[in-house]
Amino acid sequence: MMEARASAPGKAVIAGEYAVLAGAPAISMALNRRAQVRIREIEESSHCVSAPGYLEGSFRFSVTPEAEIVWLDELPSAKAFALFEAVWKQLGMTQRSGLSIILDTSGFFDAASGSKLGLGSSAALATALAAALATLQSSPVSIDSVAASAHQEFQRGSGSGIDIATAVHGGVIGYQVGARTISLPWPKGLVYQLLWSGEAVSTTGKLDHLAKTLSLPSRDRLVTLSRDVTAAWTAGSITRLLSELRRYTLVLQEFSLDHKLGIFEAGHQELADKAETCRKTVYKPCGAGGGDIGIVLAESMREIDLFTTDAVKSGFEPLDISLDSAGVLVAGRSPC
Repeated sequence: MMEARASAPGKAVIAGEYAVLAGAPAISMALNRRAQVRIREIEESSHCVSAPGYLEGSFRFSVTPEAEIVWLDELPSAKAFALFEAVWKQLGMTQRSGLSIILDTSGFFDAASGSKLGLGSSAALATALAAALATLQSSPVSIDSVAASAHQEFQRGSGSGIDIATAVHGGVIGYQVGARTISLPWPKGLVYQLLWSGEAVSTTGKLDHLAKTLSLPSRDRLVTLSRDVTAAWTAGSITRLLSELRRYTLVLQEFSLDHKLGIFEAGHQELADKAETCRKTVYKPCGAGGGDIGIVLAESMREIDLFTTDAVKSGFEPLDISLDSAGVLVAGRSPC
């Protein structure tokens, strides 16, 4: 009996959301909430998969010689395991012995409400699952490519791939579609706090809406400012970086209004306005916006703490989440 384990981190996009779809560079940080996958061989003719934190129960399936999954138990919905199926299909798995597969993304949900926090759980899970399955069958494949292809299929062809790249590499990355992903240092003296709006949002829904919308000039300005933020981050000057992030956030607001995306809904606009008024902090939603999480950045923890206190009064929740320097981790192929 063999076993494989893998994990991959979530993500928060610091700058470049939406602009990355137009070829701009973006900055993303890996978060220490990780998708955990455990796969072990069992003495059964069929396989079973469970997803704690996402679905209750265990679901059995068999596999055809063409690596097609046939579910033996009724699923809660037809697409309940769409991401799992996409990764399995990409790897062409035709495992003959039974497998017990645990897909644990419980760390990506709010413990009290059960709502998704918006930390990139699907990308983290796709990456960890691809790594674990490939390890089990000793496949010489690119985990990055497998996870990215499966995740894009899951998202109906939308997305830039920045979330998969973050899960694979960990730490802080500079990402640009079609270019090599680079590791970036965290600027010395820059402090931050992640805040949850309390409302989950569909990233795919917003990307679908953008794809159907006429591109307006604010999108070009967002691309330019994404480049400016990346250059400031690389230079390491916090004063310059916060200034560029402030400019970027203002144009992101304009872009959101122009394209009717609602990026600053769910209380994000109130916090962005407060940060703009005090000028000692920068606040922006991370990723698709309209809910999920945001990030406040400053040069001192005192300013972060003061801002966070006001954010809590506005209904936001500070998250005990920080940068994860590691990307996808694989325990390896070992006896159970």
